Amino acid sequence: MKVLMRLDKTQVNPIVKITTPNLTDFGFFDKTKYEMVGYKNYEVMLVGGGGGDSGKCTSATDYVAYKAGGGGGSTIRVGGLLANLFPLTAYWVGAAGEHGYDAGDGQYPGSGDDGRATQWGGQDGTDCIARGGLGGLSGTIDRMAGGTSWQRSEGGDGGTPDPDLGTGGGGGLGNGSNGNWGTSGIFSGSRGGGGAEGKMKINGVIQEVAGNGGDGCVGGGSAFASGQDQWSSNGGRGGGGDIEPLTGVSEKYGSYATGSNPGGVLVIKMS
Repeated sequence: MKVLMRLDKTQVNPIVKITTPNLTDFGFFDKTKYEMVGYKNYEVMLVGGGGGDSGKCTSATDYVAYKAGGGGGSTIRVGGLLANLFPLTAYWVGAAGEHGYDAGDGQYPGSGDDGRATQWGGQDGTDCIARGGLGGLSGTIDRMAGGTSWQRSEGGDGGTPDPDLGTGGGGGLGNGSNGNWGTSGIFSGSRGGGGAEGKMKINGVIQEVAGNGGDGCVGGGSAFASGQDQWSSNGGRGGGGDIEPLTGVSEKYGSYATGSNPGGVLVIKMS
């Protein structure tokens, strides 16, 4: 006589974490086995990819426009009933933006690429997007026209979640601003921290110092990922999001700041 074995909750991890970026097509979350063992609810947390740093313009040893930091990816969190999802739910995990290339006198280095968005296609009204941080904008120095002209690099803005939640996350000139947690209906989340400008050195004299990157997802007792102070002469990178509220383990995503993973992430937790 054959005995059929049935799965139970002890055999099915209630947490799914996806970090591999989708590059050509959506992935799909299959709820079937989670309902089979008795899970009723789900919660998702998304973080977008971090923006890349700009390149550096070096006209000579004493004439340098240093790199600006990219903005951090935004974070969004929402949940619902597994019964209200279709068997397969589409998602996309956003990749980090590439860093810009360096250049010489009279040229514009490459600006950093924007981080890509992480998306959840919940057919129960929980569709949401955590947009990636914007790349840092390059500065330049031009000494070939008989004088010296320059333009500073600018930090990238932090990503904005959809629905739009929280405030802050601006980059540009000076320090990047922090993202702040916000709630609207069933959604909560934050913009990523803003990136910051790089130092300017003209004829060996420091014209402007590098700025600090902003923190991501500050407030509300929710996810938090710190931005980075200026790194050497370059502008600080904006912070992304920390998935600890769902996993119980601090893991930062959506930022090139030290201690963080630059790519996006999707976490799904069943209960």
